[in-house]
Amino acid sequence: MINQQLILLLSLAICWGPTFFFNKMAVAEIPILTVIAIRIGLATAFLLPLSLLNGLKFQIKRQQLFHLIVMSWIALIFPFFFYAAGAMHIPVGVGTMVNGTMPFFTAILAHFFLANEKINKYQIVGMCCGVIGLASLSYPSLSQNAHAGVLGLTMVCCAAMSNAAGMVYARRFLTGIPALVSANLQLTFGTLFILPIALIMDQPWNWTSMPSTTALLCSSLSAILGTALAYRIYFHLIQPAGATYLSLVTYIMPLIGTLMGVFFLGEELSKEFLLGSTCVLTGMYIVERARGMELRKKEIRV
Repeated sequence: MINQQLILLLSLAICWGPTFFFNKMAVAEIPILTVIAIRIGLATAFLLPLSLLNGLKFQIKRQQLFHLIVMSWIALIFPFFFYAAGAMHIPVGVGTMVNGTMPFFTAILAHFFLANEKINKYQIVGMCCGVIGLASLSYPSLSQNAHAGVLGLTMVCCAAMSNAAGMVYARRFLTGIPALVSANLQLTFGTLFILPIALIMDQPWNWTSMPSTTALLCSSLSAILGTALAYRIYFHLIQPAGATYLSLVTYIMPLIGTLMGVFFLGEELSKEFLLGSTCVLTGMYIVERARGMELRKKEIRV
């Protein structure tokens, strides 16, 4: 059983890890809104029929639909947009590592919006490590092209913050809804919103040239691997393995993204990147470890 969980964990990291690389390749030739529409729409077309065939029942309360609509924006459309926009301006390794700072933003938002999750001193130490890491990661991009570097880093930080907001919002308003039901409905609502927006804004029928096969393939892979299949593995793994074990994927993903940038795009592993990556990963570990300790203490008290 442990071996099966490890295989699923590595599979999840392989699905999520290359997402920034796929985005970077796609947005080089395809407008951002169209990239997002392909990712969300294709993921919905893949995951929804599979879930229905497996007997998934969509039994939710009417008032929960509003929260699912909100989630389709803050957990899908907004972060996917910021993520794709950031990919235009910064290296894959840096973008993947910066996106890994989501636990820092989650801890901060949870402190203010969730009564039972307050920041402790260990999490503050972890966040300080993360800030040092971000500064080190930012240096090469800012020294080469300050404007593009700032814009790209800001976009990816916004993606991480939006994902964090989605996690906190879900903890507060979507408790009791089966996770796979929530994921399917969020993707469905996201498709209904982003598809007409992309068609109106990007007007693909007026394009003078079609995107290359590589760009279309990368856009499709971000949908099928990075969204639909990743969701399926995630929700299959979280019940038997638990959230703590699943958090290990956060440390594997940046390594995969970095290696793809090095091997396929010729990106360099500078000393600033190595220092920043070490600080970010250390900070992530401290924040997640401290949160896990607090949750265990509360369980013991109960």
